[in-house]
Amino acid sequence: MTKYQRQGTNKYYGAGNAGYVSSGSSVDGLAKSLQNAGYQIGKAESLRIDRKKDKAIAKIDELYANGKSFETIQAEIISGNHPELTGKYIDATTNYHAGKVKAHEVITNIKANKDKYDITDESNSLELFYKQYMPDTKAMDTSTLLGFTTHFNKFKSVDALNDAENRAAYNSEKKVMEGTQLLSDIPLDTLKKDLPEFLKGLQIPVPMRDGTGSTLLYTNAETLAVVRRSIVDIIANAKTEADLDRAEILMNTNLGYSKSGSAIGTLASRKSKEVLAIQDQLTIKRRNLETQDREEAEYQRKQKVKSIYARLYSPVTETDENGNTTERDLTHTEKMALRDELEAMGDVAAVGNFDKAMIADLYINDDPAIVDDFITKIYSDGFADVEEMKEAFNDLDTDPRKMGAMLDHYENSQKDDNKKLHINNLAYSSGSTAIMNIVGGAFDLAMNGGNPKVQAQAESNVKRYVIREIYDFENDFFKREGRKPDNDERDAFMVKLEKYVSKQFAVAPNTMSAIKPLASFDDQKKIEDQKALEEKKKLEAEEAAEIKKEETRQDTGFYNTFNTAVSQIPNVTLQTDKFDDMSITINGEKLNFPQIEQHRTNNDNFPFNSISQEDFNKEEVVPFIQQVVSSFFPDGTLNKEFFDLIPQDRGVELIKDLSKQLGIEQDLIIQALEGLAK
Repeated sequence: MTKYQRQGTNKYYGAGNAGYVSSGSSVDGLAKSLQNAGYQIGKAESLRIDRKKDKAIAKIDELYANGKSFETIQAEIISGNHPELTGKYIDATTNYHAGKVKAHEVITNIKANKDKYDITDESNSLELFYKQYMPDTKAMDTSTLLGFTTHFNKFKSVDALNDAENRAAYNSEKKVMEGTQLLSDIPLDTLKKDLPEFLKGLQIPVPMRDGTGSTLLYTNAETLAVVRRSIVDIIANAKTEADLDRAEILMNTNLGYSKSGSAIGTLASRKSKEVLAIQDQLTIKRRNLETQDREEAEYQRKQKVKSIYARLYSPVTETDENGNTTERDLTHTEKMALRDELEAMGDVAAVGNFDKAMIADLYINDDPAIVDDFITKIYSDGFADVEEMKEAFNDLDTDPRKMGAMLDHYENSQKDDNKKLHINNLAYSSGSTAIMNIVGGAFDLAMNGGNPKVQAQAESNVKRYVIREIYDFENDFFKREGRKPDNDERDAFMVKLEKYVSKQFAVAPNTMSAIKPLASFDDQKKIEDQKALEEKKKLEAEEAAEIKKEETRQDTGFYNTFNTAVSQIPNVTLQTDKFDDMSITINGEKLNFPQIEQHRTNNDNFPFNSISQEDFNKEEVVPFIQQVVSSFFPDGTLNKEFFDLIPQDRGVELIKDLSKQLGIEQDLIIQALEGLAK
């Protein structure tokens, strides 16, 4: 064993102080003191270094809290901006902590963009997703890399486990969805028979990827999930009660057989919470669809009745082989075929209304107040159901053809917020008040305040009329636009209605018979449409006639004859002879210009043989004009047919030119030409 000799005592000691003998001298005590002092100094240095490390870590946290990134902090340390972060004792600590800070940055960025990670994308993986956010670890020193990986790997291990679980759940869900799609391909007719074999086919053995054995393509849990998902999908998408038949088969059909040959049982026999919940959904859906089917059947029945009424009172349009269209009323046979449809539907009230309309000598009270009152009753909830409404309408002495319109109104009255809309909606209630004030004001302005009884009747008529028009507008607007009008549109309608009523009551009637009937907007529209149609037909007829005239003009050389004649008008000049008489010469023949003065006496008083200006024009001026015009055209040319061929613009031009050249007013020119055209 190596021996060491103390200089103060020349005593020898072993490496483990074996055989140590204290000299008890002062030198030995000094050595001990120095040894203790060295220990204390070393301990103090360690504390100082630890404090520097703590300050370094705190400084890095401060910089990071101020928004600086890992790269920025590293660059500032290298540049000497933070001397407290350098030194042989704290470099490793600083870099280690900085690595952890960088790991935190990366983790935060990954979490913020996790919504971009799609586990359904088979070309993607967690590692590939991380790659776009990872720093260049090759550029990190050992301490920085150690700090980064230590912190990041803790996050990564948890995230990778979650990813594996999510991918497994997705793959299982995807497999169930694919199985559901395959199951939907089995026809309903053979589903009960084919279901066990289909489910057995899902559970075929497949080798495991690591080659250690085999597993089933679909586990038992996944196979049952295929059946449950199929039922849930059917329930969600069912539109009619019949659509649920497939779900019932899947729920109550044996799912297969065990190896021993015994039946596995139905899905319904598995009383799990999940299966019980599906059974409840199926029951609720069936009840809802039963109600919906009944409501839909009733709605379709009503629509068919309305359609039959529309066909009954609408003309039949026919097109011949030349493409010409004509309209005619339905024949008796066609009407009776429609009646048979109503009877087959069991609609007694509709058939009664039909028979009433078919009576040849039907008495119809066309008083609009009858229908107005009936519509008001509909919207005031005056009928228990549509059948009661139809029976009540049949009892009225009014036009049975209006049944279709009443059905529309009843259907409209059943929609939300439509009952008593004329009272509850501000646009309608305020507009109605304004209209009634106009009617009352008309009687206030009448002499002696008007007739009270007439006023009461008029106001009653207007009130019913306004209510009917409001609901006609609502009904027509919904049919046209597929929505209810808003209040601005209702206001605009009421303004239009107010203008019409104001016009009808510009003067208050003083007798019952003087009360003007108020036409519905529908009737007004029909009148306007009829006028427009007549105007269109008239225009088409005029255009056709003009085309035919043009053909005649071209065939007969009309333009050559007419243009040659009118070209002579500028050559007509008035001449004055020595007696101050005016004349013109046409084709070598002198024509004296009519002078009324020759019929007067010297003192401007008419003699007994004088004539009036009107007679003078008729007997002298008009024949003179006719003589002049006739001289322009070949003999036998001027007749009614020729004048009919003159285009309107050319005729106007002819009148103006003759008036200017002869100095005769246009009215006389027109009289002369009309005489020639007879």
